[in-house]
Amino acid sequence: MQKTYALVALFFSLFIAEKVNGQDPNVSVYFANAQNVSSNVFRFDIMIKAVGTTSTFQLRTFQAGIFLNPTFANGGTVYIDNVSSSLVAPGYNGSFQWNPSDNFINCSVNTGVRTASGCISTVTGTTELKIATIQISNTTSFSTCVTPDLKFNYVQSISPLRLRTSVSWRSGTGCTTNYDMFYPNRTYTGQAYFNNELYSINDADGSSPVITAANPQFCFSTLNLTAFIEGYYLGGGAQQPALISCGVNRSTSLQADTITVELRPASNPSTVSSKYQGILNTNGTAQVAFPTSLIGQQCYIVLKHRNSIETWSASPVTVAASMSYNFSNAANKAYGNNLQQVAAGVWAIYSGDISDAILGVGYQDGVVESQDYADMENANYITKVGYAAEDLTGDGVVESADYALIENANYVSVFSIHP
Repeated sequence: MQKTYALVALFFSLFIAEKVNGQDPNVSVYFANAQNVSSNVFRFDIMIKAVGTTSTFQLRTFQAGIFLNPTFANGGTVYIDNVSSSLVAPGYNGSFQWNPSDNFINCSVNTGVRTASGCISTVTGTTELKIATIQISNTTSFSTCVTPDLKFNYVQSISPLRLRTSVSWRSGTGCTTNYDMFYPNRTYTGQAYFNNELYSINDADGSSPVITAANPQFCFSTLNLTAFIEGYYLGGGAQQPALISCGVNRSTSLQADTITVELRPASNPSTVSSKYQGILNTNGTAQVAFPTSLIGQQCYIVLKHRNSIETWSASPVTVAASMSYNFSNAANKAYGNNLQQVAAGVWAIYSGDISDAILGVGYQDGVVESQDYADMENANYITKVGYAAEDLTGDGVVESADYALIENANYVSVFSIHP
């Protein structure tokens, strides 16, 4: 009788396994929309869709291991962020680990969707769906004219840690059972495509191919920029490390704040030929990257900062493969001499443009006026702290020193001067 029960149990388990395997979805996972945001920031999407005879399935979780071309990384320290996800709440919220020895990104499984009773899943059909937008930030510029060559990892490794790319899904209705593509002691019977390659346990290199369209080649020219921010200037060629003082994640004592630099064609300065977003260092330097397609063109350099006056170069410059521009060594380096002297032989861009009369704090209208003054007064009254636009000195707190700066700028009617 005991043997009979064992045989029945075995048959039942095989039946269930066969039934489950028959429900395994056919899925395609691939990279898309890859772009260089700046010389040291690269962004791409991870997409998923049902393929073949599978019209829909309930996507439960996702994890990935992603190889990055080591030449592209250029020896820098890499940080990974999930910018957005189209999956239902909580979306893709897996943590990240950078494996520097293998130039490898570990994207762990998203959490908060583990219990079947919660029934948190995303219905995935043959229309592509964005799992996540992943951003790679580098402490140095990525190598010029080198592609990132992203590809998915198939083989799990403990040391060094390499996560295997995989999805899990829910079977049937009611969210009662969860299955994983590589769950131990079961066979995945669907078809899984990674970067358009059909997955096989006998894959020769243990990774997907590279999709050319998802690996843009970013060739850029370099502008070595020097500038100081009036409220941040401490003297001796140094300025406040505002990012770390304000508690901004991953910032260092060598970084002052984020800036935006634009190149605008001399023939039509109302348009933007290229835009760079990056970091101005405490010593006033920034390395700015622009497409090589602009080499030889005449352009104005436009410097923007979150609580300073937009400042333009005195005249157009000829874009070269490598060039320099210094806003800090003379007043006439800015259009209309629109700089404030902060020390002997040192000039800085004006602080104080913290708000727009209609849109409010955090927006700028190119002038320091009564609205900026009123918003500063409010922030000073409550002693606002953190990464606030009203913090003109960059020390992490809005106080009398910030108030004095905006009072002076308002008194002399500071505004952006440009063609």
